[in-house]
Amino acid sequence: MPTLDDTPTLAKNVAVAANDAVCISNFDLDGGTKIQQVPAALIGHGFTHAWVLNYNNAEVADQDGTNTDEAISLITISAYSVVTKAMFVVTEAFAGLTACNAFLGRSDNVNGYIESTSLLAKIAKVNVAGDKIDAFGEVDFIGNESDQDVVVTFDPHTNGENLQGLTAGQLVVLVALTEIADFKDIVPAT
Repeated sequence: MPTLDDTPTLAKNVAVAANDAVCISNFDLDGGTKIQQVPAALIGHGFTHAWVLNYNNAEVADQDGTNTDEAISLITISAYSVVTKAMFVVTEAFAGLTACNAFLGRSDNVNGYIESTSLLAKIAKVNVAGDKIDAFGEVDFIGNESDQDVVVTFDPHTNGENLQGLTAGQLVVLVALTEIADFKDIVPAT
């Protein structure tokens, strides 16, 4: 098995796929090895978290209300955190409804990161017209606020349909979310 000392002898790759793995040392892990695999897309595109939501996700599939949205909490945001960007990637178009949208934000502003986006075609969108981060370089600073989650909302729109009609589809949600405390002593003090 190669070690880091063998790096110069390893084959070189001219391209990295989003699902290639990069190894990192995760200091938050307890016990055993702290080495973890991370998808290259997270590091290469500057994200810290990713979720895959399929059309048959339990919370989506249980929503049988006509024209009723389904909000899914992805992660609790710690106080004193920052969100710098968010991305939707529809890897498989959603099917079974005449309209199906999603938006992303946090508990107190559910479309603050990505405004309503159709899931009926393969697409990728970053920071699309959200109230909190709608351009590169903007930061959503979450201060000492409680009860804040990153929330994705599925919207069957207004065609008299419900989310149980979905027959296909996959949405990947990526977010750059960092606690300010993680920056403490990130490098030696000068």
